Amino acid sequence: MRGALGVTAAAWSLLASCGASRPDGGTTEPQPATGDAGGAGDAVEAAPAPPPEPPLPPGAAPLVERTRTNLQGRMSLGDPGEIRVVSVEAVDWPDPGLDCPDPELRPGPAVTPGFLIVLEVDGRTFEYHTDNRYSIVLCSEGRPVRGRP
Repeated sequence: MRGALGVTAAAWSLLASCGASRPDGGTTEPQPATGDAGGAGDAVEAAPAPPPEPPLPPGAAPLVERTRTNLQGRMSLGDPGEIRVVSVEAVDWPDPGLDCPDPELRPGPAVTPGFLIVLEVDGRTFEYHTDNRYSIVLCSEGRPVRGRP
C-alpha cells in the first residue's frame, strides 16, 4: 500500500511541476507547441471564414435569391451556398435594358430603378443588373451573358 501511495504522490508532484506559474500564484496548463512539426498527429488548420455578406437594401432580397438561383443553374452548382454575395447596391439604370442592353433590342431612354448585385464563386465575380421587381440580367462588359459564363 505504501508503494502505491508513493507512486500517486510522485505523479501529483510531477503534474504540479508541469504547470507554469502565473503572477497570481496559480498555474496554467501546458499548451501544445505551435508550428509545423510535420507529425502525423498534427492538427489541421481550419480555412479562414469567408467575409460576412453585406446587408441588403430594402426590396433586394428576392432579387438576390433570383440571381443566386440563376448563377447556380448556369454554373451547374449543386449547392447555392458556394455563391457568395459580394455587394448589393440600389441604382437607377439609364434605360429599361438595365444598362446591359440586348444588342437585338433597342430600348429607349427611361430611368429604371433596380440593383447592382455582385456575386462570387471560386474567386470569380459575376455582375447582375436588376430592376426593382423581377428582371435580372447577368452582365459582362455591358452586354448580357447568354448560357454559361
